[in-house]
Amino acid sequence: MRKYFTLGLVFTLIMGACNKKDQTQEIHVDEQCVIDIPSTLVKTTELHPEAVVQFKDANQELYVIVIKEPINEVNQFFEENQNSLGDQFTKDFKGYADLTYLALLQKAKVDTPILLEAKNINGANAYVVNFDASVSGLDVFYNFAAIKGKTDYYQILVWTLNTKKEKHKVEMDKIINSFRMLE
Repeated sequence: MRKYFTLGLVFTLIMGACNKKDQTQEIHVDEQCVIDIPSTLVKTTELHPEAVVQFKDANQELYVIVIKEPINEVNQFFEENQNSLGDQFTKDFKGYADLTYLALLQKAKVDTPILLEAKNINGANAYVVNFDASVSGLDVFYNFAAIKGKTDYYQILVWTLNTKKEKHKVEMDKIINSFRMLE
């Protein structure tokens, strides 16, 4: 009898651990939008000083940040810097996506940059890309999205070690694709 009880307890613990991996927590980025983050990730403040959302699972080497920038401030930036930006960036959401992606690429060593792909994420215009890079000697896999909200642009960056890319790729895509505007 004790043997069956022990087996039942072990089975329950294993199933509980498996279920937690599949569970998500709905995180309010702000009053306008939410994103689903795996329950295994915990809130942190150490990933990026400008991020409004930051979560990590250091054991699994999985990290998520969301940066929010008011559209009117981005437009003002484009106006004030049009001479230095030249014609390289359009003064719209596509230009913003290109500029933020380029800034990310400049911090990472990338053999072959991949073009951003236009996409619709739950009714919002977005540009997304996945790419491998080297940062501070570590091989990293990134999933990046720039998303246009009603009054703000959002950057979502999800990353892991390249050695964990296959393990986390689907989950990383789910995080990006879970972003949605509230009515």
